[in-house]
Amino acid sequence: MDINVFVSKEMRENTLVVPLTETDVFVVDPAADFDLNGKNPVAVVLTHGHFDHVAKLSAFCKQNSAVPVLIHEADAKYLGKNAAEAQSKILDDCGATGLASEFRQLPEATAFLSEGQILSEAIHTESQSVQNALSHWLVIHTPGHSAGSICLMNQTEHILISGDTLFYCGYGRTDFFDGNYNDMLGSLRRLYSLPDDTIVYPGHDLTGFALGENKY
Repeated sequence: MDINVFVSKEMRENTLVVPLTETDVFVVDPAADFDLNGKNPVAVVLTHGHFDHVAKLSAFCKQNSAVPVLIHEADAKYLGKNAAEAQSKILDDCGATGLASEFRQLPEATAFLSEGQILSEAIHTESQSVQNALSHWLVIHTPGHSAGSICLMNQTEHILISGDTLFYCGYGRTDFFDGNYNDMLGSLRRLYSLPDDTIVYPGHDLTGFALGENKY
């Protein structure tokens, strides 16, 4: 599977454009400027709601208002009309006080993702080929970095989109207001129970490494 990765200059967040068919894709974490190359986006999936992973969400949704936005319900506080309050807490923890106003116009979530769900249950299109492709993607709830962090696992091709739960030689911060170190340890144990040949696409920095080679 040829996942296109677009990296932001600011914090090296990865925005992923994930192919479903020759003409259809879904977008993960619109943080960087990205190019759909003429493909049809069927959804935006957020691995979590932190400001650095939704920086381009409003602009994208203004141009693609019919595209659904999906997130775990525990991170829905980072979106919508009250987003600035939650985002300000994360920004303060990152030493970026005063930038929360930039996130007052974030769209509301269209639907919520939950543990054990497959994307074809949450994203509905008229194309059976798109629905079939979505059915390979499993939602794994991985709290720790945030209460509603998720990963996506393609069970057929052994591809893991890990957000800020798992990085190359590391894992996401747990010192934010809704982070939890013990939850992170549990989430990492779950991920490391996946096959060693699973190819990992994290939310920052290096992508495309094998899970079994990522020891730290």
